[in-house]
Amino acid sequence: MPHHDDGLRARLALIARWIDATRPAAIVVDVSVEVALFVRLLGVPVIVMAMPGDRTDAPHASVHQIADHIIAAWPRELYEPDWLRAYAAKTSYVGGISRFVGHQVLQPTTNRAPTVLFLSGTGGCDFDQSTVDATAGLLSEIRWTTLGLRGGPRTCDPWPDICAADVVITHAGQSCVADVATARRPAIVLPQARPFNEQHATAETLRRHRLAVTSDGWPDGRAWRRLIRQARGADPSSWERWRTTGAAARAAEAIDATARQYAGNVMRTAVITTVNGRTQHLRRQLVGLSCSARLPDAHVIVAIGDPAVPDVVAASGTTADVVHCEGLPGPLPVASARNIGALTALNDGAELLVFVDVDCIPGRNLLGRYHEAVVDPEHRDALLCGPVTYLPPPRGADGYPIALEPMINPHPARPAPPDGDTVSSTDYELFWSLSFALTASTWRRIGGFCDRYRGYGAEDTDFAQTARAASVPMRWVGGAHAFHQFHSVSDPPAEHLHDIVRNAMVFHQRWGWWPMSNWLDAFEQRPNRISKEHGPVEIWTLFAPSPGASQHQGYR
Repeated sequence: MPHHDDGLRARLALIARWIDATRPAAIVVDVSVEVALFVRLLGVPVIVMAMPGDRTDAPHASVHQIADHIIAAWPRELYEPDWLRAYAAKTSYVGGISRFVGHQVLQPTTNRAPTVLFLSGTGGCDFDQSTVDATAGLLSEIRWTTLGLRGGPRTCDPWPDICAADVVITHAGQSCVADVATARRPAIVLPQARPFNEQHATAETLRRHRLAVTSDGWPDGRAWRRLIRQARGADPSSWERWRTTGAAARAAEAIDATARQYAGNVMRTAVITTVNGRTQHLRRQLVGLSCSARLPDAHVIVAIGDPAVPDVVAASGTTADVVHCEGLPGPLPVASARNIGALTALNDGAELLVFVDVDCIPGRNLLGRYHEAVVDPEHRDALLCGPVTYLPPPRGADGYPIALEPMINPHPARPAPPDGDTVSSTDYELFWSLSFALTASTWRRIGGFCDRYRGYGAEDTDFAQTARAASVPMRWVGGAHAFHQFHSVSDPPAEHLHDIVRNAMVFHQRWGWWPMSNWLDAFEQRPNRISKEHGPVEIWTLFAPSPGASQHQGYR
């Protein structure tokens, strides 16, 4: 690569501006190592067109390593170079690509002198029109025509001339070989000097599999007669092995599949967190998110009546967006705060919403695994849930280590598929709001959280039931790990008794069954807590009301 080259700098700047303006899903790069590396550094998936020959040099090795997919425009069964075998898992051998596939194959006119067409392409050739003219004078029994040679005729449509020839003489460039193969014409291939022995590798493949006659250099008159005779005696149907039929469609399919595979890379993603009073947990979450293998496009933090949150975010050095939700006297409006966070993200153009509870530190691959799942058409419209590990108390003033993956131990009450797997579930009662993701369209389909819930409990169970009622499928995404930071809890959580009873009654009114039944039963067993009155309408009576409530408060 040249130093201080104005042309190179201008071309790369033009590419960068175009990528910034259009945000392509993927880019196909033919031949140019520097462009492929540059585009990939800009974060765009790259499909590289492989070239024949010895590509073991460091620049080619680098571009093949970073390529998201490789397309080889020849049949694998005829030519599989050793250097390309290392990338077999991401290589599509599609066959020779010709623009003339599907055109009617015209047959040469009979009862005339045999016609030889010398076909060259824009890549140039060691021979020119005068070279052919000199040979034609020695072989007057053969009619010689040319296309593309220096000093000779050119055309935008060589197809009729290719079909009309009894023998086509051409170099070993990929396009010319594919065009001749599509026409099923006998051929003599003269490989030209190209870097990395590109054309000689192709010519040797054609010779070895008897698809064409080959010759190094320009033959003399006697050799020409022999070569033309050999070519005319070959079976033109052997060109079917070059697999030009459907090659372009196979290449397009590979390109489209790669673009779809990495579509998450262009899906604008927002992480949403609600917080009140958990400043230390928020700090650790911000650090964990900054260490993600994949960073979000936005992080919306909804501060519920907590004026300290902006200072915490500013001190972290992140670009998280803090929005405020009024924390009215009484239980926290967590459901409403999540809706505010989602609306803020959607207004900013978010396409994927990832909710992470403030108590949770996202694993390094949490965002990446949610992306991988959501770009799969089978999971795109699903409610995605991730496994959560409950951490022990942190040791020392430094808190938890940056790398939490060695501590993975998912909560046993929830599915935890192996990393890379995404499994379906119909048990919506297992949904939790500690870590989940869904597309903007799925969020709108569900309609957000019901804002009748305030304080602790049931709003996430209600959200899952709403998703089920809307026929939204649910998935558990292996590898999307989150780590729940330690804080003291009680069982049953007596400090949330008032919220739990009120929210349980809201849920029962909406869905006809009781959530959090284990806690409600446990509270009922304790003296002077709650009691359940059975009748036409079930009523819970609370004996330990929140401050300011009457001594006996009933919920129905």
